[in-house]
Amino acid sequence: MKTPQILAIAKREIKALVLTKAFLIMTLMFPLIFVVMGGIQAVFMTYEDDDVDNIVFVDGTGELEHALTAELNERDWVESGKIAFTFVDGTTVDKEEYIKLRSEDLHNASLTGIVFLPADIREDEDKKAEYHSLVPGNMTMVGRLQGVINAVLIDQYFSTLNISDDQLRYARTNVSLASLKVDESGHSEEESIIGPLILAFVLTMLLYLGLLVNGATLMRAVTEEKNNRIVELLLSSVAPQELMAGKIVGAAGAAILQMMIWLSPIVVLTILGGGASSQLPLPENIDLSIPISMVLYFLLNFVIGMLTYLAMFAAVGSLFDNEQDAQQGMWPVMLLIMIPFFIAYSMGADPGNSLAEIASMVPFASIMIMPARMILIDVPLWQLGTAIIVNIATLWFMVLLSGRIYRASVLATGSKLSLKRVWKLMTTA
Repeated sequence: MKTPQILAIAKREIKALVLTKAFLIMTLMFPLIFVVMGGIQAVFMTYEDDDVDNIVFVDGTGELEHALTAELNERDWVESGKIAFTFVDGTTVDKEEYIKLRSEDLHNASLTGIVFLPADIREDEDKKAEYHSLVPGNMTMVGRLQGVINAVLIDQYFSTLNISDDQLRYARTNVSLASLKVDESGHSEEESIIGPLILAFVLTMLLYLGLLVNGATLMRAVTEEKNNRIVELLLSSVAPQELMAGKIVGAAGAAILQMMIWLSPIVVLTILGGGASSQLPLPENIDLSIPISMVLYFLLNFVIGMLTYLAMFAAVGSLFDNEQDAQQGMWPVMLLIMIPFFIAYSMGADPGNSLAEIASMVPFASIMIMPARMILIDVPLWQLGTAIIVNIATLWFMVLLSGRIYRASVLATGSKLSLKRVWKLMTTA
């Protein structure tokens, strides 16, 4: 392949991609859009309407009304008028009959739910109660009611043991478990996981969007050029491999520029030091800075991953004559991006899980999972080295494979290309 032709095509692709309104809007507006979407999600997750929830407690013991009322009145969501409650003596009430009696109230929204407290709830080791509602999946409501009922049962249980209020307060206080990180020298230091979790999520999302959006853009461009027969004109001057290489390098250059712009706020925080995070409107002890070495590795990993996936998307685009068929054909490549994204996302619960450890050294998955692992935990050098070697080997293999597919299929038009026909074209090209 001739380098000047590749560079000329790459320069053309960069101009076509970067000097567009869509690129500028996506690059400059994405951080703002990302923040706004996160804020909207937070609002939706914490949203509570102004309607008052009416709850009926059917007390099968006949003795918990006073204690439950006192406990409920201490909750801010009761004081603010979010929930109103009434009590029914359940010692003479049939549960099924009462539900039928109040069914109309539940369906016309004058009643939110009914809590049944069985007569033996104070003796039952499992402390089983029931909440009947049209929306039993309202976990906010269920959590609130569970907390109130459990607090009352604990108080009543310990009151029979003749213990003091201080002892009771101690029994009801949850354990505060500090999480400390142990370094190689054996020194332990308390470290907030919230900041690394935020960074891991943000960087993983940037990788996910960068690979998916830029790959799909290149695929559409290849399909459009093939459909409009522009590729025939281009191939009169350059070889198919040179054309594909130039398009991949150009698309990768635009994607890298975009990623560097997106990473600039994190780099600024890193240069200014972790204390800069404290100047932001964030909770205390959240540090959003990472080592420069991590940023450089992230960019290197992004370049390798971008070249790998762009080669695959270019090959897919060359297989089809129209964008609709290409959209269907790109799903296998998309799954190679989406599955690692979900694995990386799951590390929020357990960053050291074995699935993520193995996947961080597996072809394709490593590109997205290893950076997230490095932010959340200390990764052994041999695993990092393995991931880099695997990624480079994957890039080399996919460029060769995609180059053969592209060369064999980019000029093939007419009937849809089957796998059998693609293989025949590849082996005879």
